[in-house]
Amino acid sequence: MKNIFLLSALLFISCENSFAQNPDAWIEKGNQSFYQKDYNGALQYFKNATASDKTNQFTQAIYNSGNTFYQLKKYDEAIKKYQEFISVSTSNELKALSFFNIGNCYLTKNDLPNSITAFKNALKLNPQDEDARYNLSYAISKLNGRNKKEDESPTPDSAPSKNEKKKSEPENKNMSKEDLDKLLKSLSQAESNTLNGVKQDQYKTNKKKSTKNW
Repeated sequence: MKNIFLLSALLFISCENSFAQNPDAWIEKGNQSFYQKDYNGALQYFKNATASDKTNQFTQAIYNSGNTFYQLKKYDEAIKKYQEFISVSTSNELKALSFFNIGNCYLTKNDLPNSITAFKNALKLNPQDEDARYNLSYAISKLNGRNKKEDESPTPDSAPSKNEKKKSEPENKNMSKEDLDKLLKSLSQAESNTLNGVKQDQYKTNKKKSTKNW
């Protein structure tokens, strides 16, 4: 079974300006603290970088703060930082990474409708992102499976016991762009009827880290 790439885009944006500049120095210290797993210290350094950046040239501090909140499992705060970064970034590639991370935050929170929306936005900006494509198909498959389970309303005799564990995975692991477009089209009507009424349940999955360079 292919693992979900929940942390695929969690790389730090490199500083390209001179280290002598104050915001750059704060960001460098924040990155070091992050990799040492001193996440609270990293957040303070990134906050200092943002405060000293009077011309919005070091917006990577905002993005990196989102990554740090993610590691602290403060997903709502992470989402806010990614959204803030999207609002000031001029790079579609980096915006796509932020939407991907937002989707992962919602996926971890088991908010499937919002995760689907975020992964769609990531693919609009970067149609070649296979991780976003896979996570989108996973979220749609999980949402449809949950809705189907709710519609069936199993009787006590047919319902699984509390000790039984069931795994869910997308039927198409290597879905092409054409197949994805067909899937999204066929599911669009079903999504519009069900997304607002979805109930929350517990989401558990293996997490795999990978890296993306730019």
